[in-house]
Amino acid sequence: MNTAIKVSHLTKIYKPVDRLKESLHPLKKQYHKEFYALNDVIFEIKKGYL
Repeated sequence: MNTAIKVSHLTKIYKPVDRLKESLHPLKKQYHKEFYALNDVIFEIKKGYL
């Protein structure tokens, strides 16, 4: 097998700081919008020769 590293379904979501304001709101109003920096990324790195 020539694979050194394999990554599947990698996702990174940033959630703004308004989450604190949401948690204190009596009606549970949502102020934030999630930002997907990475969404379902797949990559593979092959073994190299030194």
